[in-house]
Amino acid sequence: MRKTLALAAAAATAACTGGSTAGPTYPDPGEPNDTPALATPLALGTPVVATIAGQDDRDHFRLDVPAGGATVRVRTFDQTGASCDPVHRAVDTYLEVLDAGESPLLSCPFGSHPTPCDDSGLDRCEDVTVSLPEGAAYVRVSGYRPVPFVYVLDARAP
Repeated sequence: MRKTLALAAAAATAACTGGSTAGPTYPDPGEPNDTPALATPLALGTPVVATIAGQDDRDHFRLDVPAGGATVRVRTFDQTGASCDPVHRAVDTYLEVLDAGESPLLSCPFGSHPTPCDDSGLDRCEDVTVSLPEGAAYVRVSGYRPVPFVYVLDARAP
């Protein structure tokens, strides 16, 4: 009887996973991007899908700001690009914006919860507007448990 139950459970698992016992996959075409030197390019108005793979993962994105600088609205969402997992609350991002020298233009102590760096957008996602000087600027995204999770990063003129 135990063997029959075990075989039935294995068959059910295979049917639900398409025969694979591997866990879910998480898109992150920008990896490795754990430092500003390895940052993934980020174009204004073009959302990027990425993954926070673990508690220590930090994703970096590079914005090339035109002459004269720009004001940019930076937001994170769940993988739908429209909300922030209001049902399961399994997406919890943290956002920092750095200048070309990697000095903070928008930053809060990691682990704290003040606006505008943490939970400033929908549910546990971010929504900040920051003035950037011309040249390179970096957006650093990290997250809180539960990890891993997929998120969408969007930067555009407000």
